[in-house]
Amino acid sequence: RGDYDLSRHIKESGADLTVMIHYKEPKIVRKLKVSLNMKKVGPKLKGDAKKINQKLQEMSQEELKKIIEGLEQIGKVIIDGYELEKDDFIIKEVEEKITGEKIVPHVLEPSFGIDRPFYLLLENSLVMDEDGRVYLKIKKDMAPIEVAVLPLVAKEPLTSIAYEIFRTLQKEGFIVVYDEKDTIGRRYARYDEIGTPYCVTVDNQTPEDNTVTIRDRDTREQVRVKIEELPRKLRELIFEA
Repeated sequence: RGDYDLSRHIKESGADLTVMIHYKEPKIVRKLKVSLNMKKVGPKLKGDAKKINQKLQEMSQEELKKIIEGLEQIGKVIIDGYELEKDDFIIKEVEEKITGEKIVPHVLEPSFGIDRPFYLLLENSLVMDEDGRVYLKIKKDMAPIEVAVLPLVAKEPLTSIAYEIFRTLQKEGFIVVYDEKDTIGRRYARYDEIGTPYCVTVDNQTPEDNTVTIRDRDTREQVRVKIEELPRKLRELIFEA
């Protein structure tokens, strides 16, 4: 679409949507400087003189060239309803050192949005085991939920311990959920289907030795670790494996 969209926004809103592109080395360029001869046009333009002079300062080089061409061809130009002659202007060509230039970025408009490739990614990541188990095999550090903390059953003291682990992992910066509804098997299946890479299970052994199991989404293998080592171990599994 070129720079049409942003150029229109700039024109209608007055917002500066340009980008400064810096040169490797400064450049010396010749530029036109056009301003009003205020002593001559002041009485003619009255209160509008400053406004028109400011407008000249904001014009591009191409716009200034058109004004000069008009003055040379027909001897006059019209700006904001005022007819101005060549003597009404001060025209100079000066040298300036510039370090870059402002450009209006071009807009790329692909024929499809991000949703289609995203759905394709999800579809190709959906896996079904030989025994019919379905799980979303996405990269572990891309999972919308990194860890699910699950008490084996919804009874004390397992629920209290599990919730405390959930709060600790939250503070450690993990994207984590706590879930005590349904059987443990259904909960494993639920989090497998949405791509959660690890489930931390608080079971009957936890109150005895302060350990929990970490279940892997892809292999379903479980390892037992101390609760105090859990954040470090999960960080290794999710981000460093």
